[in-house]
Amino acid sequence: MLLASKVNNLTEIILSMKRQSFGRKSEKFNPDQLNIFELLGLEDNTVVIVDSDDIPNGAKQAKKKPRKPKGKALSGLPVKEVHYNPDSTACPICGKEMHEIAPTVINELVYIPAQIYIKKSIFHNFACFNQHKDCDESNNDHLKIYHSSQPVPVTLFEKSAASPAFVAHTAYDLLKKCVPLYRQEKAYKDMGYNISRTLLSNWLWRSMNEYLRFIVDKMRHDFLRLSFIHLDETELKVLEEVKRGTRNSDSYVWIGMSGEIEDKQMAIYSYGPGRSINELKKMLIIDGEHFSGTAVTDGYTVYDNYTDFSGHAGCWAHYSCSFFIQGN
Repeated sequence: MLLASKVNNLTEIILSMKRQSFGRKSEKFNPDQLNIFELLGLEDNTVVIVDSDDIPNGAKQAKKKPRKPKGKALSGLPVKEVHYNPDSTACPICGKEMHEIAPTVINELVYIPAQIYIKKSIFHNFACFNQHKDCDESNNDHLKIYHSSQPVPVTLFEKSAASPAFVAHTAYDLLKKCVPLYRQEKAYKDMGYNISRTLLSNWLWRSMNEYLRFIVDKMRHDFLRLSFIHLDETELKVLEEVKRGTRNSDSYVWIGMSGEIEDKQMAIYSYGPGRSINELKKMLIIDGEHFSGTAVTDGYTVYDNYTDFSGHAGCWAHYSCSFFIQGN
């Protein structure tokens, strides 16, 4: 009897592992399943009556995609008009002036590639060397220099050719369009420019530390003052740590997001080498200031060890997933 029980347990474990490896990874819902909010009477009880004779057995009503109005596809784009007139408006037959009728209009979408160049600002300086008592260099401690009244451009970094526009474009391609720096480097090389990914990375790093650090610090302090947040963490393999042989895949990125009810919407990311309570405190405790609101988490035990939560809520999606796994 004991042997049969062990065999059944091991068989169940093997089947469970097979389902995790080869089975469905996401939970599928029955479209006919009732909505819990409808059962509680929290939604509008609008009833739509459909004649069953119009629908074949087992068939689903096809949803028609709404058609986009003609002419709306390119709406919002700037329009540059180019007018072409005949060389002469006199009739070639009778010689009298002709009258304009409806024009022929052809729309053409034009793309102008980006231009990259070095703007060299040269400020010409002047000094007077004439033998005048007010201009004589020997009568003054310093030579009087006269230059343009145009203000000298303030560079982004000292002794660097980086401009705010170029660094902002690099950050936009990397963070918004998800174009890695090595692909940006290749794109510039295809254009004939030698702009290395190392240079782009250094400019982004310096911009973060010299200009955006105070914004991050302000966001982190504002995050602690929220009343409702979401917390989660996920594994991250860091190449440098793998090369050093210190860690493989047990580094983590922690994320905190403001709840939907908050006026200030934000997402805070924090990197840490583990999942201990100390990594969580790096996000929730700054300069002695603690987060003391309600947090929604996935049930990981570390969140239970943080004692400053005024409320600790569970994530319905994670609990539903647990039931789904147990049911299979």
